Amino acid sequence: MSRHLFPVAALLLLTACAPQRLPDGWYTTDGTGQDAAIGNPIVTCRDFAALQLDSLPSEDGSFVYIITGTLRPEKHATWADATEAAVGTCIVFLHEGRTIAAPCVNMRNERGSFSISSPNISGDADRMREIFHSLEAQMR
Repeated sequence: MSRHLFPVAALLLLTACAPQRLPDGWYTTDGTGQDAAIGNPIVTCRDFAALQLDSLPSEDGSFVYIITGTLRPEKHATWADATEAAVGTCIVFLHEGRTIAAPCVNMRNERGSFSISSPNISGDADRMREIFHSLEAQMR
């Protein structure tokens, strides 16, 4: 019987020690931008009410893609307080454990609206579409 316990114990230990990925969403930071230390979640995808993938023409004739969204009404106060606390610093959006957007906050946002864009991926329609569909699936 003890030889059967070792594999089970090893599996439990590995599972407990595996790093847990943070849920996709907006997070507080130490305020330093893209490489900021991640703090607590402000809101996650489950708090989103609506998402839209938009495109805008850039100066060179290509397109820039941006994901815009709104939060569920019950999260508006949380968002407003968090954005007010972050004025003059940055918050980050995590997707699959990676920071994909790190906007600096200029004012309190009481409408529960946000946009996700990044110079590194906003010109890649396929990647932005992939992120959009991933976030949309998590809203359900």
